[in-house]
Amino acid sequence: MTVISSVTSRLLLTCIAGMALVMLAGCTETGRPSTTMPVSRYQSQGLRKVPEYLQGTIYERADVRETTAYAVSGYGLVAGLRGTGDNSAIPQLVREYMIKEMRRGGFGSENMGTQDTGPETILRDNRFAVVRVDGLIPPGAREESRFDVYVSALDESYTKSLSHGLLYMMDLRIMGANPRNPGGSVNTKAVATGPVFVNPAYALLSGESLDAQAQASLRFGMVMDGAVCKIDNPLMIRVRDPQFSTTRALERRINERFQSVADKTNAVGQLAMASAQDEATVRVYVPRSYNGDWEHFAGVVRHLYLKGDPGYLAQMAQKLADAAEQPDAPLENISFALEGIGPSARAVLSKMMKSPKQDVAYAAARAAAFVSDDPAEPRDVLLKMAKTPNHPFRINAVRTLASMPNSPETNTAVRQLINSDNNYARIEAYKALARNHDPAVITPTVNPTVQEKFALDILPSSGAPLIYATRRGLPRIAMFGTRQSMVTPVTFSALDARLTLTADKADGSVTIYYRSQAASGDRVTGVIRQESRSDLANILARLGGEAGPDEKRFDFSYSDIVALLQSMHQQGKLVGKAMDGTEVPITLVIEEDTGPTRDDILSAPRIPETERMESEGQEMMAPQIPDTEAPATSPAVPVTGPAKNGRAN
Repeated sequence: MTVISSVTSRLLLTCIAGMALVMLAGCTETGRPSTTMPVSRYQSQGLRKVPEYLQGTIYERADVRETTAYAVSGYGLVAGLRGTGDNSAIPQLVREYMIKEMRRGGFGSENMGTQDTGPETILRDNRFAVVRVDGLIPPGAREESRFDVYVSALDESYTKSLSHGLLYMMDLRIMGANPRNPGGSVNTKAVATGPVFVNPAYALLSGESLDAQAQASLRFGMVMDGAVCKIDNPLMIRVRDPQFSTTRALERRINERFQSVADKTNAVGQLAMASAQDEATVRVYVPRSYNGDWEHFAGVVRHLYLKGDPGYLAQMAQKLADAAEQPDAPLENISFALEGIGPSARAVLSKMMKSPKQDVAYAAARAAAFVSDDPAEPRDVLLKMAKTPNHPFRINAVRTLASMPNSPETNTAVRQLINSDNNYARIEAYKALARNHDPAVITPTVNPTVQEKFALDILPSSGAPLIYATRRGLPRIAMFGTRQSMVTPVTFSALDARLTLTADKADGSVTIYYRSQAASGDRVTGVIRQESRSDLANILARLGGEAGPDEKRFDFSYSDIVALLQSMHQQGKLVGKAMDGTEVPITLVIEEDTGPTRDDILSAPRIPETERMESEGQEMMAPQIPDTEAPATSPAVPVTGPAKNGRAN
């Protein structure tokens, strides 16, 4: 007992001595704790070399990262096909996953009354097709924001066409469309649902006579504005010389500058747009008031001065104004820096807007438009530029006016562009007014069936008759002027003559006649006939589902209607009337599909499940403000097939 106690005592003393040595190792010779900071895991890049007037900005000290859209995907089910679906050859793991998802959604449930439509029955039905759905969550996207997704028939399937299809609600995840692991990661990043929009050039075609190009195109489509984010996708600021004091200073300055538009709450319950993560990174949320324009927001953040003293900012505003007058000045950087300064730059901006140099005047007006609560002066300057033919910054001015904060005064100014001689200016003005729910955009009260498919807007205008249809975002058809109609007498047919529109008398009613077809074969299953006024808005609404109490409804999709509209236009069946009553041709503009291709989506980075890895970015250049003039009119959607990447144009 004594021996054991002696050994135990010695061991205890040894442990205590060891602990003391460890504690002493962290102290200086004076007995005080060491102040040595841990080595940062980030590599220092040093401050960026910038002109003297941009010293002291975030641009000098940091880079904005996470500016790439992130890929999400999943497998889904498209319904409503006209006998063109085929799921006989889809991969077994994908089949098992879809059966599980359909059961989870209520297919084959006695409680829900769907016991006769179980998953296996659905997969044998040629009105359904299992599809791959791909999307890109935009940089800076906020929870509940919307984006387009691409839908494609599986490579292994024999599905012929996705035309007329409706995508059931499905989840989008990281690598959710991995055939070896269907469903991908556990966390849902977005959900998607909605009608499938196929290339209008082929939407009305059917039958075995389709060429290879058309057949390939019809296996792809888009659900416009059909995905909803379930996460925030913040931007990230990477400090070039990592220090906790710097990231905290950036956090304070960004929150101070954007406190009036903040909509995110930090750990202590204060509203914030920025949150320092460590000694090198600051997470930044794009305010919802920017309507998804993360590039504008990032430009302002990047050029904020860290010192927020009004006197200092006024001094820097004058230096920026002086620099703007120099040859080859980086006007985009200067404009963002002036906007970041805010109210302290108003006096300087007022003088700059009167500059005889058109690029300087525009750079100042662009910044001033977002500085004042009542930006009357920059609004007038921008409107004058937008209405001036051949002005080098005419389209830039239109875009800036359209992106200004919603107000009755701004909408009044934008309305004037509806009558412009430039169709691009008219369309941009319409987009802004529609987004702001301005009364100048008249949306007739139509059947909810139509409203679910697309918005049909009418804009009274003294300008030339114009029709605009979207291919991205919310499906919309806008009619500029109130007297677009079909030429009468008229005979128009489509869908192998199963759809006809006829009128025997000038200015008479138009008879719409449609013979519906069975999902398989050529058997006619029903006939729908309606009488419509000859005005085009009424015809389009009826094709989309508008009908009287005792009438059968048509049920054409948005892509069908855009295709019909294009076919009518190409055949010269549409006419408009000028203010003096004379008949004039209508210009049809179908928005170009300028979004990412399917290959772009498949090659995009995926959102990491864990904290994002720090990566080195490229140096941001300081480009001049472009003076790009968009063409007065844009062509209708070309009758072309799939691009080399396999996705329909």
